[in-house]
Amino acid sequence: MQTAWDRIEDDWHAYAPMAKAKWKRADPMIIDATGGRRDALIDAVERAYDISREQARREVSYWMTTAPHDRAAKADNLRAGRRRVERRTGQQRPRIDAAGQDRSTGAGWMEPVRDYALAPVDQVRQHPVGAMLVAVGVGLLITRFVAAGRR
Repeated sequence: MQTAWDRIEDDWHAYAPMAKAKWKRADPMIIDATGGRRDALIDAVERAYDISREQARREVSYWMTTAPHDRAAKADNLRAGRRRVERRTGQQRPRIDAAGQDRSTGAGWMEPVRDYALAPVDQVRQHPVGAMLVAVGVGLLITRFVAAGRR
């Protein structure tokens, strides 16, 4: 059976930001360099806060017991936020399978490409004056190059 610290060490990339937020005085690069090793994290906390090794060990042990719960709570909040947005907008987040098929609507892998290709059209619709200014500028440049070519 895996202990709590083994889980933290295995998923250190997810827990490192939480450790950086907890111990702000510790150098973030040193926290990253610990790689989730408990003794190295205790050393970093001990040096950063100038406390005894025993006190640093207690702090890290307490954090070890609360961090997995905090991570789960953040994930739950994120899922709840997505559900609220889906309810408010009526749009569901696309669920893409391994073959690139959108399982929520049945659309294929080309759907995101089509949306990306139409993005400039949406920009023109949202900013018609800016689009007109760009068009006038391009027209003036073309006129100048044509006039320079006739000389």
